[in-house]
Amino acid sequence: MSDATVARAQALKQRFPASAGVLDFCALVAVFRQTIVGEAIESRDALVEFRSDLVALVNSTAPDVLRREAENYDDDACRRTIEAYWHREDTESPCSVFARILLGAWVRSSAFDPHVDDEPSSSNGDPSMRCLRCRHAPGAAVLRPQGDGQALSLVCSLCEVEWPSTRGRCPACGANDDDAVVFFAAEQIPHVKLQACERCRRYLHTIDLAMEPSALPLVDELVALPLDIWAAEASYRKLQVNLAGI
Repeated sequence: MSDATVARAQALKQRFPASAGVLDFCALVAVFRQTIVGEAIESRDALVEFRSDLVALVNSTAPDVLRREAENYDDDACRRTIEAYWHREDTESPCSVFARILLGAWVRSSAFDPHVDDEPSSSNGDPSMRCLRCRHAPGAAVLRPQGDGQALSLVCSLCEVEWPSTRGRCPACGANDDDAVVFFAAEQIPHVKLQACERCRRYLHTIDLAMEPSALPLVDELVALPLDIWAAEASYRKLQVNLAGI
């Protein structure tokens, strides 16, 4: 998966130079995670061993907001943010991105057993819209051609597992009435659309694979900065921040 992420990030850089920095960071995070996946990680606590390497990575390529947070990211802070992210007590602060990177490797490793490891305790949001494997929120949605139409899946922000969903239903609050979910687009990124809920004011990006078959949802989502800026100005809040902390 890391090779595909690196290749996709490099391809997108040529088309979206404004997102080059975060795409480089995404590619290096994929490689970093792969090195952790290959290790014998017995528990979440063991992830602290990789903190210094993560801080070095952040200092070399991450957006400025993450570099500033890395200055005080010691072992104690690492433990706190890992537990806070896992229990969905903080998945939106800049420091939560560090925990997401580390936990993203752990949930992909052979040490993680979704039937044994304790499930995140927070019940924020609609439980049916959570990942079936690690119970975390989707980071993007994806539309795939199916028959004469398209099928919608949600993509876990943490482990990247996909699960089917219903089009027109808010993945944050579950609202599915006709005027609850609305879509917005930007001309420069036609394969990425912003799906927002007028009821809870949360949003995420939907990646259309009919328009861009080679897209990787959580990578392509990073180039949607114009939509993110517009959403913030319109008082929408993202369902799950991305690796840039947006």
